[in-house]
Amino acid sequence: MHNLTYIINNKPFIFNNSPQKYSLKFKNRLLENQIDIMVYKLYELTYEEVKIVDTEFDKIMSRERYERLKDNL
Repeated sequence: MHNLTYIINNKPFIFNNSPQKYSLKFKNRLLENQIDIMVYKLYELTYEEVKIVDTEFDKIMSRERYERLKDNL
């Protein structure tokens, strides 16, 4: 088993793949957030543009963290 790290309310959240620990709905939402971020970066959206598309995005990731992702994707 391996651990996965996600960002929830701008804080790292780590969970393992153990099915009994976290609900499928919760895991799916985390994966959806990760995919959304990858798509935003693919289309080179700025943080402000992302907030227009996803009004709750500031609860998922801070501007600083989003800007740092440019070099990592």
